[in-house]
Amino acid sequence: NVTGNEPCFAALPVAALPITLQVEMAAQLCCALALSVPENRGQLGLFMSIDDAKFHAPVVPGDQLIIEGVASLRSRFGKADAKLYVGDLLVTEASMKFAVAPRGEEPAA
Repeated sequence: NVTGNEPCFAALPVAALPITLQVEMAAQLCCALALSVPENRGQLGLFMSIDDAKFHAPVVPGDQLIIEGVASLRSRFGKADAKLYVGDLLVTEASMKFAVAPRGEEPAA
């Protein structure tokens, strides 16, 4: 549920959920899907890229955002597709890539 008191709305002239946060939500959902597979439990999901993203309509306070995601993994690398809806309206689509790595093998920041 998107509420108007979210910190991301404080500095915006028009209250709409930033598209960067929408893609971040989709990426986190898809990594969580990949990490829910028993052989990946306890590992880290590492975001790699956004291959494609389309934004069809704004998400505003009062909306309920539903995120559907599909993730597939080959070895340590995966692809994910996500669709974000407000009701039946498709508001955002994103295709991403990610990696799964054992803890302790993640790259230094």
